[in-house]
Amino acid sequence: MDEPVSKFLRAYIDWKVVVCALLLTLIGLISVYSATHDSTMAGHFTHQFVAACIGVVLMITIMFSSERMIDFFAYPAYIFAILCLVAVLVVGRTAYGAKAWINIAGFSYQPAEFAKLATVLALAKYFTNTPRDLRRIPDLAIAAGIAIAPVVLVLLQPDVGTSIVFFMLLFGMLLWAGADLFLLLAIASIPAICIAAFFGTIPAIVVSVIAIGGLVAFRRRFFSTLIAVAICVIAAFSTNVVYQHLKPHQQKRIDVFLHPSNDPLGAGYNELQAQLAVGSGGLVGKGFLQGTQTQLRYIPKQWTDFIYCVPTEEFGFIGGALVVILFAVLLWRGVWIASQTRQQFASAAAIGIVTMIMFHAAVNMGMDMGLFPVMGIPLPFLSYGGTFLIVDLISVGLLLNFYRNRFGWR
Repeated sequence: MDEPVSKFLRAYIDWKVVVCALLLTLIGLISVYSATHDSTMAGHFTHQFVAACIGVVLMITIMFSSERMIDFFAYPAYIFAILCLVAVLVVGRTAYGAKAWINIAGFSYQPAEFAKLATVLALAKYFTNTPRDLRRIPDLAIAAGIAIAPVVLVLLQPDVGTSIVFFMLLFGMLLWAGADLFLLLAIASIPAICIAAFFGTIPAIVVSVIAIGGLVAFRRRFFSTLIAVAICVIAAFSTNVVYQHLKPHQQKRIDVFLHPSNDPLGAGYNELQAQLAVGSGGLVGKGFLQGTQTQLRYIPKQWTDFIYCVPTEEFGFIGGALVVILFAVLLWRGVWIASQTRQQFASAAAIGIVTMIMFHAAVNMGMDMGLFPVMGIPLPFLSYGGTFLIVDLISVGLLLNFYRNRFGWR
């Protein structure tokens, strides 16, 4: 290879990101094939393969696009995503209990997946278009509004799991953009205390004390600290009230997460079978197409939310660890790109993408291992879903674009 070409490939293409994304996509295709090849869902592999090809083409196209063009289309993409979320409530197709898909020319499109990435770009544009002081309530409120608008529409589908993703990417981007840490801690303390309360009074008290201690340590004005502490106390005492107003299936998910063995053949079935599949693979696994939990279909819809069970059962600890390592490297490179680029828009957008992928991966793999409740969040690059895979690869294309333009816009 000529020396100039070699220098170009090293200087303008982050091969670590490329390799990680393509390997994760390949593992996903293998897993989807294993989970569906001898069932009525055999066509899922072909659909996923076509989506992967489209996604790779878009990834390469975006990688070599102008970053100015990406910046320019940030708000239009967000507006288009909002309109699609409205449209899906009117003409959408219902599946898995949510009205979240639109059929276009024989293909199913899930607007919420594109809306996540569009929200990332819109927030990045808002943070950097003109100087913002995210320590001021008005600027912070507008940023929150950008994320909350799609959340409301997604909750109407209803899809609680997807709505949580918007809050997480907002939190990650605000933290990176320099928002008030005192305010962010106050916001983060609310769900932390609520979650701890489900485990009992003592965990709730411990988390509340830690949160209140952290807020007091900032030494802010007495009135501001008092309000933040009051919110933490209210969160601790209102958790049970909120739980009573949840829908029955949402209450059941929480109960199953805390005590899955109480209903091993009912609500806790999926979670227990997923844990069995993950743990039964041993060091090297049972072999490709040899996983009993996978091939005997003990886990319903395994090719979606429980796809991580396939590589861990059939390729064991090595297969599961490989997936974790690939995600870790991909996320490390994303943070590195965000810290090295000279463009504030690219930096904020890169962190948003990293937060989105990290949260999806951590929660999905945690669900399969019993560390998180089942909440319908797919695993990036692996879970079945054409829209989701294409958006994942477009996100990688954006990271590669930001890497290529890290020294300045071209």
